[in-house]
Amino acid sequence: MNTDALIAGLASRAGPARRVFIGRDLALIAGAGMIFCTAVSLGLREFVPQAMWTGAALWTKLAYAMALAASSAWCLNMLAFPGKRAAPAFRIIVMVVLSMADIGTVSVLNVPAGEKLPYILGKFALTCPWAIPLLSLPTLISLLRLTRRFAPTDLRWAGFAAGLLAGSLAAAGYALTCEEDAIGFMALWYSLGIILSAGMGALAGPRLLRW
Repeated sequence: MNTDALIAGLASRAGPARRVFIGRDLALIAGAGMIFCTAVSLGLREFVPQAMWTGAALWTKLAYAMALAASSAWCLNMLAFPGKRAAPAFRIIVMVVLSMADIGTVSVLNVPAGEKLPYILGKFALTCPWAIPLLSLPTLISLLRLTRRFAPTDLRWAGFAAGLLAGSLAAAGYALTCEEDAIGFMALWYSLGIILSAGMGALAGPRLLRW
């Protein structure tokens, strides 16, 4: 049997290519990551005061974090496979961040001049940006391990998307125990923590996603 005949024979018996899905596993890791971050946060602090559950601050934090989580999950789902375009998902991520920056800027402008700095710094400006990346680490590692199974080609951006998702979930879990109610604080320090998580993913991507 010549080579062409052998190849044709093997191909005819191969059957359809196995279809692979990242969505289900991605949802499981995201759900577990959210539970983990919330549990760790609650191990260190209590839930936010009762009054915050009826105010705008907590729900703004959660909406921001979950909007970023949803858009970064979509982006990661695209980047996990060769040849898929992630540009639409990246545009939504940018829109979410810019919208939050606009809301935060307006809230700061409405604060009297002498109170702007305390409003922005709050009580936990030195804690929040570091707590979020630390909480995100287990989720980030799990997401990178999952993504590696699906042969990504843009390793740095895939790592960035994984870090952004992990950081957004960590921010949502952390928000449930964070007493800061200033929108300006959240727009700055939560965003910084999430960006640091995304940066960790971008640095790790080329090393851990290589296949």
